[in-house]
Amino acid sequence: DLVVAAQDLRAALGNADAASVGAFLAGGVDQPDQRDRYGRALDDAADSLQRASVNADDGDAATAVADLLRLVPDYSGLIETARADNRQQLPLGAAYLRSASTLLRTDLVARVDALGDAGDASFRSVVGGLTGGVGLPVLAVTAVVLVLLAVTQRYLQIRTRRLLDRGLLVAAIVV
Repeated sequence: DLVVAAQDLRAALGNADAASVGAFLAGGVDQPDQRDRYGRALDDAADSLQRASVNADDGDAATAVADLLRLVPDYSGLIETARADNRQQLPLGAAYLRSASTLLRTDLVARVDALGDAGDASFRSVVGGLTGGVGLPVLAVTAVVLVLLAVTQRYLQIRTRRLLDRGLLVAAIVV
């Protein structure tokens, strides 16, 4: 769930940044559709962050969530300051927008990546515990080989009317 929340958060923040830059480039008063798009993207980011905070139970994930809970409002505040300055046709708005985009590309993306990595590590530890460290792909291939051996054994049983084929029985035991 942390990996999905991190991916959703990354997408939502990217959408928010694209909407804010688009609104800024339009100049003057915000277009309602761009403002709505920005608001929906921030709402999506908040939802993803909330899901991540519920599932962040270890140190790395909890630290990443805490940092994101602090940085997302900072980013939003810089965007709002840029919007206000842009509405007043002050050139300072571009600097605030640049600062917000830099914050997004550096700090926010790094924390989202850390959250995704923590979720991935948590998932791998759960899967590793379930599979005894062997790995899921090895177990899947083993299961497929056993099923193929059983199907072949059944085919030969019908075709030759022998109960078991010793070669296939030995192969199944080896697998």
